[in-house]
Amino acid sequence: MMKTKPIETAVRVKHGFNISDKINPYHAALASFISFPIGATLPMLAILMVNRSYKVASTYFGVLLALIITGYLAARIGNNDRKKGITRNVLSGLFTMTATYLIGRLLHK
Repeated sequence: MMKTKPIETAVRVKHGFNISDKINPYHAALASFISFPIGATLPMLAILMVNRSYKVASTYFGVLLALIITGYLAARIGNNDRKKGITRNVLSGLFTMTATYLIGRLLHK
């Protein structure tokens, strides 16, 4: 087995799972295909439909909602734990958005 499929064999023996059961490029592609339009539409609507004084807060809320939905859908399509998928998506997305916003505020004159 090590001669024909060394990586798959090593992972199965060392970590106890089959790579083909955990990694599916079609699931990842489908999740991305669904996530990108949803992830872009909700924040854009939040920006366009809200008064100027509430744009930052509404954008954060729109992004938060989009991150929850896309995290759930990606986990469901990939047949993974939904709570972990949502948590991972929300934490990484909000961290990235906040860092980008703060850098933009620092550099804006």
